[in-house]
Parts: sequence; C-alpha cells; structure tokens
Amino acid sequence: MTRTEVAGLFEYEKEKNISFYPTRKGKNNFFHVVVRLFFYFCCLVYLCRIKVNPTSLRFLVRFATAYYRLFIYFDRSKGKPKVSIFANDHTDISVALSMIMQLHGVPRVYVQHAEVTQDFPGLDFEYSVLRNEKSLKIYASIADIGGSTYVIPREKKAASFEKITHVPPVKVDVVIYLSSNFIQKKVEEVISCCQLNPDIKSVAIKKHPRSQDGDFSFLDDVFVHDVVPEFDHIALVPNSSVVIDLLHYGIKAYQLFELDHIREDYYGFVREMVTPEIHIDELKTSFWNVNFYNESWLERFEAYDPSVSDHWEKSLIQLKNDVAKQLTISKNFC
Repeated sequence: MTRTEVAGLFEYEKEKNISFYPTRKGKNNFFHVVVRLFFYFCCLVYLCRIKVNPTSLRFLVRFATAYYRLFIYFDRSKGKPKVSIFANDHTDISVALSMIMQLHGVPRVYVQHAEVTQDFPGLDFEYSVLRNEKSLKIYASIADIGGSTYVIPREKKAASFEKITHVPPVKVDVVIYLSSNFIQKKVEEVISCCQLNPDIKSVAIKKHPRSQDGDFSFLDDVFVHDVVPEFDHIALVPNSSVVIDLLHYGIKAYQLFELDHIREDYYGFVREMVTPEIHIDELKTSFWNVNFYNESWLERFEAYDPSVSDHWEKSLIQLKNDVAKQLTISKNFC
C-alpha cells in the first residue's frame, strides 16, 4: 500500500462516518434474535457491577442499542473497513463501534480530540494518536496502554503563537468562552464587571458547540460568536479543554471557574501552571498585566502542545509506516 493510499484513509468523508451509517431495514434471522437476547442479558448482568444512576443507565441503554445495530449492520455488509478511526473513546456509539471492530479484526486508530483526565477509560486501541505528552502520562496512570502511541499535534505551530509572550496592551477586548452548562447569573455578573472596567474595550461571548442561540436570549447588546473571533482578545474560560487550543493560537486565557458547576480545575491547567486563575472581583482590575505568559511558561506548555518544537514529526512518519505495514498484513490475509 502506497503512502498516498495511507494518507487517503485519514481524509474525512461523511459517507465514511459511522455516525451517519444507514439503518438498513430487513428481517432479522434466528441468529440475530439470539444475539440480541444474549446481549441484553449481558447488559442486565453488567448492571450489578456498576453504580446505577440516571446517567449510567442512559449510557448503558444507548450503548446496547448502538452495539446491536452496528452488529447487524456489519453482519449484513458485504465488506468491512480497512481501518477504523475514532475521535472519542468513551461515548456510547464509539465504545460500541470499537468492540465491533475488534470482533471483525479491523485495526483501530484513536485520534484524541480533547484533553483528558483520570476519569477517562484506559487506551486499548491498536494505534493511539495523542495530543501531547501530558495526555500520554494520564492514560498511562489510568491503566496499562494497549497498542502503539504517537504524540502528534493537531496542527503545526501557529504563526500567531509567539505573540503570547508579548507585553499586553493597556486596553483589551474580552471574549468569554462558555461551557454548555453555564450559570446565567454568573455570566451576567461577569459581563457587567467587564463593561464597567474602563480598560476593557468590549466583551463578547463564544458559545459552546452544544449551546443554542436561544440560550443567550437574556443578553442585551452582547455579541455571541459561533467560532473563535479573529480579532486580538483575551479569553475568560471556565472548565474547558478549549484553553489549549486558544493558547496554541497565542490567545491569553484566564480561568474563571465561577461560570459553571463543573469541578474546579477539572483538567488541572491551573495546578500545572499552564493558565492563571482569576475571580469575578478581579475583573475590575487590569488582571491581564500580570507577568504569567513568559519564557518559563513556554517550557511548561510544551507538555500540552508538542507543536512548540518539531520533535513530533518523527512520530508522524512512524505512524504512517506502522499503519501502512498493518494494512499490508491485513490485505495479505484477505
């Protein structure tokens, strides 16, 4: 298999996204009925091993449904994928698909899409492409890692990254990056404080992808962005891994945990001195003038963003070679 063919496997096409797989209708045979009954029996047994609550029960039901539908879908399919790629390792359909791919002997590539914590499951993919060394250490502390791992950034170092260590201006624009379960009263308070600060030129909202426009109907004269604004600004961020993406582009981020109910410093960015924490009462001051984003910060940040150097390029070459070798082996056995 050529390098071009391998590279093509990683090009996105909606038709190859299992989230949009067709629900083929057809009469289930006796084998399918037996599988369904057996699988749901296993789920009932599994209930005895977990802490049952609305969240865990909902996940188990969704997982069971997804697993059965995917099992039938691939059982009826004439062919199977050469490789399967995952951007998530813990949602119902991702876990179900991963198990189905294992069942069919299809190599699995996990491409980490966001930061992780100790609450995540262990890695058991054949190939895991991780965002940074910090994620690799966290996964290694959760459980023994199965398969090969590669630390590769999502993008090369941004041209705008270097400006993060520059001296900030006297007056700034502020954008609040909300999580999907923000506290409305706190958002209103933060906006009011920013508007009263003479050194803050403007304040806007960057909504979470899962938020709806109607969620912000309580705002007056505050612009709500769907994407990260292109103009220079500083970011107020609650618990969100978007912090790393913002820092990658040279946008100074300040963590304001009072904006939501998520456990404080969930990702540990403040503890690891990757971001500074501020409180609402500090919004009346020029909090951005503290010398936090400096040369020593760059050394700490490299653990979260390997694009700061070029060491990751060797891992990318190794990944392509390993996947190509695996696909050649699979092809020979077909």
